[in-house]
Amino acid sequence: MSMTSSCLRRFIVLCVLGLFSFASYAQQQGFSVKTGVQYTTGEYGGTQDVSDIYVPVTGTLITGSWGLSATLPYLQVKAPGGTQIGPGGEPIPGTGDMATESGVGDVILRLTYFNLLRSADKRFALDVTGKLKLGTADETRGMGTGENDYSIQFDGYSFFDTFTLFGTIGYKVRGQPQDIVLEDVWFASIGGSVPIATRTRLGMAFDARPSAYKTNDDLRELSVYISRRSANDWRYSLYLSTGFSDSSPDMGAGFSVGYHY
Repeated sequence: MSMTSSCLRRFIVLCVLGLFSFASYAQQQGFSVKTGVQYTTGEYGGTQDVSDIYVPVTGTLITGSWGLSATLPYLQVKAPGGTQIGPGGEPIPGTGDMATESGVGDVILRLTYFNLLRSADKRFALDVTGKLKLGTADETRGMGTGENDYSIQFDGYSFFDTFTLFGTIGYKVRGQPQDIVLEDVWFASIGGSVPIATRTRLGMAFDARPSAYKTNDDLRELSVYISRRSANDWRYSLYLSTGFSDSSPDMGAGFSVGYHY
């Protein structure tokens, strides 16, 4: 890893840990719990499908302008023997017999500062998030890299009368497992949403990032979603997605349900 990447990783770690420490002393103002199921499948440049079921449980604490969240996921992967699930769910397909592995995935910790920037008319807002992905998935069974990843991202929102435009730009520093060289990458997304009924929105987002593996195609994915917020603080969403490169999944689908206290 380059000196620049090493310094950036230490900087992100210090920021995330420092913000976690700050948030732990803040007065609680809100808490939410969310879970769901996500299914993706694709060949990822191989000759057989690699399919996975991802079931995350996320708790989020809101304290003033801070949001602190932790995600504990269950992961089930059906793939040819020797497949390695890389960072961000980007597999390196194997060539052995089909096998199914399951267990705890990589735990993800996030800390967000809301409204880092906000226009006077409240039509634009910018948030910043530090994220730490812990290498808790079992790398000996091909379910993860066994290493920690660190990222920082900025999320911008522009609010119009009947349309919300949103976008993300960030940088991710990879932990380096044995025998695999992973690239540190920029990532970005852009999308928008519109109301289609009371407390219901329809949205679309396009995500792009270089592959974690230098010789693989860049990732390009498009997703369409519908979300609804009920009058009693339940929130639901459903989405479909597709990829546009060999490194992206052919298709994905999922739903989530959450409750905000």
